[in-house]
Amino acid sequence: MLQGYMCDYLGFGQEEAITFFRSHSNADGSGVDFEGFKKGYATLNPYNIAQRMGQRIFRKPGSLAGEGLQLDGVEDCELYILDRTAQVFADYCKNSVIVLGPCESSAFIRDCEDCIFFLAVQQLRTNNCHRCTFFMYSKTEPIIETSSDLTFAPWTCSYPRCSNHFAEVKFDPKRNFWNALFDFTGKPDAANWSIPGLQDVVELEVHLDDEIPIEEPTNPTEKVTHEMLCAAPLEAEGGSGQGLSIPQTRPPLPTPPPGGFVAVKKQVVHDNAAAGRPIGIRGFIGPPAPAAGLATPAAPPEEPISEPTAMVSGGMQAADDDESSEGTMPPRSARGPASGPPGVGLGAAAAAATASATSGVNPRSMRSSFGEDDSDSEEDAPRASPVAGRSQGMSPLGAAKAKAKASALRGGDSDSDEDDDIEREILAGAALARGAPLRTGTGTSPAAGFGGSFGGSFGRGLGGLGGLGG
Repeated sequence: MLQGYMCDYLGFGQEEAITFFRSHSNADGSGVDFEGFKKGYATLNPYNIAQRMGQRIFRKPGSLAGEGLQLDGVEDCELYILDRTAQVFADYCKNSVIVLGPCESSAFIRDCEDCIFFLAVQQLRTNNCHRCTFFMYSKTEPIIETSSDLTFAPWTCSYPRCSNHFAEVKFDPKRNFWNALFDFTGKPDAANWSIPGLQDVVELEVHLDDEIPIEEPTNPTEKVTHEMLCAAPLEAEGGSGQGLSIPQTRPPLPTPPPGGFVAVKKQVVHDNAAAGRPIGIRGFIGPPAPAAGLATPAAPPEEPISEPTAMVSGGMQAADDDESSEGTMPPRSARGPASGPPGVGLGAAAAAATASATSGVNPRSMRSSFGEDDSDSEEDAPRASPVAGRSQGMSPLGAAKAKAKASALRGGDSDSDEDDDIEREILAGAALARGAPLRTGTGTSPAAGFGGSFGGSFGRGLGGLGGLGG
């Protein structure tokens, strides 16, 4: 049931569901009880992914449905956000691969180092980022500031419903401003960004292996060629920075691929299989493309996610006590200095030179240039419970069990309003785990109950899912 709720309804990946189970199950491995669920409840917020280390995280199509997204303190991870978003903030991400489906407004990438981004946005804004690579679609001119050693190339990612998402946000795949950058800290003698050669481009193909398949991966843009990498940037009316006397030095054009070049590197990712390689940027880049006449090195096969050992909640099963993939990070103040991965060919520049050039930069000092308001934002408007009206199909016996479970969770007082709330949520959650598919399209996100301050009976009711027996 826990796996059905997290993967099929919230739209999370299978590895994330297993990590949640391992981190919050009972001491005897019999399931996730109410107390365990409460401890991990904040991590079930689909709109906020924070303080994660060494995890592969998915958000499937329909899981965000055009809401905003916050990423913070993600390190050595792979994030596949395969849905539309309204606005994205990514802060303090390191050594990670991050995929962002079409964002209707701006994506703010700040204080990130040694990451690979695949993103499609209305506009990109970076601040204090170093040694990052962007495979991107941008509807307007990207803006960078106090950043160095960035690499930019066109969007190369395909995933289920990608073409639909481009159409829904009115992104024209033929008008991509990926190389029309404006640098607010431009220098007269050098550029803070570069364009990779075709041999350094990576194509990404993401598959979702659900019981009810969504569709095959799609990509509305053209395949990247050497000519595309060398093309002049598009010109927009009223472009960024007009009237400012900031030097805009463009990087040299990439050289043709070396003799014997066969094809662009391709990375294929499946949701239902372990990576079979290190998670994060180190394992993602892999070896260079093979030359003609040379045997292609066999990629390590993705291993199916191992089945835990004891049944829990009708679906998820208990795992062993190994919590090496729990993903807990120390507080930001306790982290050591960042160090880039050795041998990274994308966005390669001397780390020592970068450290010297940026040693006096205050990461938060330039926020005003983004036009941001640092004050606390207003709370989101209350959202309707996503499980309302979905408890149909429960047998009388199942309904009786749910009612008893609700009463037990609140100390036996079955007449309280909170019991009624919990009962309704358990009924709905059980129905979801019995096969209700993830809601998709442009409507309310199935995780809308996590909006605002995670409040109300929705959170209390979901606590019963982990320990609901058959």
